Amino acid sequence: MSQVKIRHPIQLIKYLVFNTTWGTKEGSEHEKLIYYYVKPTLVVGIDQKISDVGLAEAVINFGRQFGQVTKSLQGDRLRFIFHELAPNFWSSMFISESYSVHKSGEDSTQIAEYHENEICDNFFKLKLENIYNYFRLLNGPIEELCDKLSRQEFLDKCHDFFDNYVPHIEILPFNLIELYSSIQYLPLSNTTFMAVQSLLNCVQANDWRIDSYIFIYNDQLVSSSLSLFDTQILYNYLTNIVIPDAVKEEISGISNKTRWLQVDFRIYLMGHPGHGSAFRNLCLFRSINGSTIGLILTEFDENILKECGTLLSSRLVSLTNKLHETVTQIAKQPDSKLTNDSSAKDIKFIYFNYSNCAQRGNSNCRKLIDSDFTRLIIDVESDLQQRFTEEQVFELIGKNMNDAWLVARNSDSRALFAMLNYKNANVIEASEMIDAMQNKHFKNLFFGI
Repeated sequence: MSQVKIRHPIQLIKYLVFNTTWGTKEGSEHEKLIYYYVKPTLVVGIDQKISDVGLAEAVINFGRQFGQVTKSLQGDRLRFIFHELAPNFWSSMFISESYSVHKSGEDSTQIAEYHENEICDNFFKLKLENIYNYFRLLNGPIEELCDKLSRQEFLDKCHDFFDNYVPHIEILPFNLIELYSSIQYLPLSNTTFMAVQSLLNCVQANDWRIDSYIFIYNDQLVSSSLSLFDTQILYNYLTNIVIPDAVKEEISGISNKTRWLQVDFRIYLMGHPGHGSAFRNLCLFRSINGSTIGLILTEFDENILKECGTLLSSRLVSLTNKLHETVTQIAKQPDSKLTNDSSAKDIKFIYFNYSNCAQRGNSNCRKLIDSDFTRLIIDVESDLQQRFTEEQVFELIGKNMNDAWLVARNSDSRALFAMLNYKNANVIEASEMIDAMQNKHFKNLFFGI
């Protein structure tokens, strides 16, 4: 008889970027490769790199014979996922499947059992999209970057970004906010919202070169004048990469209450419909008590920073205190809404609003552990997106292997996923408990079910 000794999670083995139109002559296949990362414990030669690119290209071309591009290739122990960045530019991720090591009771031999398809391909596809979204934000579209630079300059630019980002990619724990490029909005009273807008309008009125802004309190979006797509990408870049580093600096002993976090930081924005895309200059101003304001300039000028810095230093700290009071009040609300029904405490939920990219839940959506709930959300959300439109109304109720109820509801570009750990409930009782939870946390939302 065997027993599980240890479980190994999925791991990133390789990540590569290549161009299918380069290196077409025999002996020049290595020219296709733009970037190649391999797990530090592995040593890979140029022949293996060429072989990996050739495999990826063969799978892509094979899928095209049937009218569609193959998104992934499944092996016994490895999974290859492909994503088209731009015409002829591709990225690919090689993932090792999770597995458990069993130890035999008779001769102490170890047997590896691989758990295929434990996470759906759409999860890794979204990860590849996120990597490129960050790349485009900092460097512009890869095809435009390639056209304006020499080959070596282009390769150096790509290596600078990917070397700083790819080795630090976290697959687990799940970050559902970053995965879906979602936004956590900070709900404000009318008075507080007007105070925020008053400050932002005063700052923007200082100079015509202040094109737009974004205001974040801790990891929640307060206000943004960018397009929704640009807000998604910049918000996630700031809350997942820039702001956490700033918080570490503040914990280590920065004394200034306010400071310029970054100045003249070039970013590429897609712009509002009809306005075109272009590079802009981002200047980040931060207060030590949690607020970060990003000013997007069409042209950088230090004199703008002097005037804006004086205004923000005098008003941002007091405004942040008001935002802190709002967050504190919101945090206290769920306690007053709990009922005597113990099953209500066993409900986990995640809510998506596809129209404004909002996401919220009663768990930390940025650091969800490797759980059945998160896996089910990713799997079910992927399946529903393929079979239904965002406007369709439906409800899905089922059980997982641990006899927990999963309820998924969709209506009018909104989706709610809830898991009820209450084994004794039948399907009607499970639906009613989710109804009670929905009325408490989403009182003004109607799912039409």
